[in-house]
Amino acid sequence: MIKIFIDYILDVYIAQPNTNEQAKALKAFMEALEIDFQVSKPNGEKNPYDPEFIAKILKSKQEYEVGNFVSVKKKDPPKFLSLE
Repeated sequence: MIKIFIDYILDVYIAQPNTNEQAKALKAFMEALEIDFQVSKPNGEKNPYDPEFIAKILKSKQEYEVGNFVSVKKKDPPKFLSLE
């Protein structure tokens, strides 16, 4: 009987990008490799925004990306708002 043991070492890597460009590249890299990751603020700072508000913004962004939005021309707001 042969037993094969595979040793997976699950290390934790902490990266601290210095620019937004580095942060975006790091995030894209992790997503491309399907690596789970978390983003936290330095020194344990809390996000100043309400999580429900963030969820609404992300949902709206997702809807926009799939084409679920209405475009209003600069001269058309009264018509769009049914004020005419």
